[in-house]
Amino acid sequence: SFQFFTMTSVDDFTSREWSHATSCRQPSRQYSEVMELLSLEGCEDLCRAVPLPFVLRNCAKIWANSKGSPKSYALSSPVSHIHSFISHNWSVGRFRKWWALSFHFNFQIAAASSLMATVLVTILTMLGILPFVRPSDDHIKGVWSRAVGIPVFFLVLLFGRNIAGYFNIRSPKVFVDKLCIHQSNKKIQRQGIMKLGAFLAHSDEMLILYTNVYLQKLWTVYEVAAFLLQQSASAYNMKVVPVSLVGMLLAAVWWSYLQGVTGIFLLISELNLAWSGLIGTLGGACYTAAVRTWQRDKLLMQERLLSFAVRECRCTVDGDRHIIYSNIAALVQALDVFDQIVRDELRPVFKAAFGWCSFEYYHYIFIGFAMTGTLALDYIAILPFSDSPRFHVAGALIWTHWTLIVWPVIFTSLEILMSFKLSYTGWKELLFSVGASLGLVVFPAGVYEWLTLYLMEKAADSNAALALILALGIISITWAIAALYKDACGATRERRRRRQLSGGNVVKKVTGSALPDEEKCSTLQGEGLEDENQTNKVEMTSSWPCHRGQLDCETAVGGSSAPIGEEAEATGDESNDVCLDLSLASI
Repeated sequence: SFQFFTMTSVDDFTSREWSHATSCRQPSRQYSEVMELLSLEGCEDLCRAVPLPFVLRNCAKIWANSKGSPKSYALSSPVSHIHSFISHNWSVGRFRKWWALSFHFNFQIAAASSLMATVLVTILTMLGILPFVRPSDDHIKGVWSRAVGIPVFFLVLLFGRNIAGYFNIRSPKVFVDKLCIHQSNKKIQRQGIMKLGAFLAHSDEMLILYTNVYLQKLWTVYEVAAFLLQQSASAYNMKVVPVSLVGMLLAAVWWSYLQGVTGIFLLISELNLAWSGLIGTLGGACYTAAVRTWQRDKLLMQERLLSFAVRECRCTVDGDRHIIYSNIAALVQALDVFDQIVRDELRPVFKAAFGWCSFEYYHYIFIGFAMTGTLALDYIAILPFSDSPRFHVAGALIWTHWTLIVWPVIFTSLEILMSFKLSYTGWKELLFSVGASLGLVVFPAGVYEWLTLYLMEKAADSNAALALILALGIISITWAIAALYKDACGATRERRRRRQLSGGNVVKKVTGSALPDEEKCSTLQGEGLEDENQTNKVEMTSSWPCHRGQLDCETAVGGSSAPIGEEAEATGDESNDVCLDLSLASI
């Protein structure tokens, strides 16, 4: 019955043989194997985490390679629970992980810091402490918000946690395999590897640094398996951070800053501002190409999830394959069952992370802030010195409208548009990308920009134009506040609901009475088959809050299409099949 542990080739081991191997085990052995994977009883010191600043220190130096040492292991310490379990592939570059982790943990505080810095320089300019620019043939201009805001954002984004660490400011504690599993003591290392499922059970969230190779690597797939079988894979406790998408957003913000700084330089030098527009056009073309590539990556991800098969995953050390398969066998009995779980559970989560809009609304707002939000603050900054206050008030409201409404609409429209005709290549691809982006996005945006600038010029003398601009500003600000408040309330409600469903403590699920014990398993063994109609589907009665609700027994046993009775004849033990299905499905 344990041919699985000595097999030489996965291809020689069919799903029915897998079912036979796992179903012949006694309930007590099944229970002990599951507890061995999911419980930390007797080995609590293995559950370790490392403060986030250590992970990001020195430009994320620890991600340069997978080689650990006793010194790196000493960076972590035993904990009762982990904030984030970081699931990643070592084949992904160090700097890409640095950007992705900084984006996930630091984006909101970096954006807030950038906003506060721009507000500060705006106040200093209004007080006359910072100078402004007065071109010979134009209105006076403020420049400090555009010059300061985005550098502060990147400084806090990439190095804020390191600075906080030096002042002993509390930071999240995360799990990184290299730092939290001993890499030189092989005995402790094996114990840590076998307890990955328990570490996930003690984690508040699972953070996936997703690339195209993520679902092709066996270790990361096993981490997903252990997580899916313990917690609900909602978008709030499984966070998917696409590494390439983060690079695209940060590049857009940086390019917007370069365009703004170029505009300041041209303004001071009294040169033609068309060069700044040229930089913006080149940046837009690069962003369009990046969006097109990302849409193809999303399509590839969906195809891989639809046809996911754990047997096709790659493993660097072939000997690890048997360890991972045995752990999956203890949790779900059959590879085919696990394949189906991944297809059913991961698709909604990945769809939520990779929907039509790749970013949240506040991400688009910040890209707009880098382009026109800082410009709006520069208009406000020189109001006390303005020779035409109506013009500067109108300018501030117009660029606020662009930041909160227009830019999010443009970026969202571009992403939706670039998701069509992904099969095009060569000249067709070029014509579609250029024609669609220019005709359906850039041209309408250009016309609307001309219209708003015309209104801004007219506002200096026309009360009607000023009133229209004031209405646009009020609508934009109201819309943004309502949208952000709705998102925040939705996230809060979901987190509260998840805490209530989990009883507030995931650890209780692993070590507490919610686990099916041997007596319960024996009781269920004698039930469930009395009614002939229950041979195809048995309703779970365990108190364990199962994330799958009900499980088809004919699917759960070996991935075979045969009903329980027919599968039992093949394995020779009907009652054990039912017991294993009920107890492990509830886990």
